[in-house]
Amino acid sequence: MCSPRKLNLNPLLKRAICNLSPKFAEKRCEHLLEAYNKEKQNERDLYHKAHNIKLNSIHASDKDKAIAKERIEAINLERERSMQAVPRLYDEYLRAVCEEMNKILPEFKEHHERVYHEQIKQLEKGDKNGG
Repeated sequence: MCSPRKLNLNPLLKRAICNLSPKFAEKRCEHLLEAYNKEKQNERDLYHKAHNIKLNSIHASDKDKAIAKERIEAINLERERSMQAVPRLYDEYLRAVCEEMNKILPEFKEHHERVYHEQIKQLEKGDKNGG
């Protein structure tokens, strides 16, 4: 949370700005969060699509199994691309929120950067622990 003492405004207005600024910044970056969520869902859909093809090919003929294997490989390539894009898209969202916060409250740029780096650290920690 920001410290309203540094702003040269009415104390109630200072507090309101500090309390509302994260929501404003997040709203301005909502399109980036939507892109992240869309790509994350796409990755999940691709996983399920490949899984279903694999399940359906269990009792198939050798020719159908070969076709299924090719389709699964193509889907897995697309899924790998998607898996690489997901963290990048979330990082873009967090960076944009930080930049918006800096526009709204430039006096707290250092604080916003610390919060951004802490969020990235938590994200990386979650990835190393399985998600």
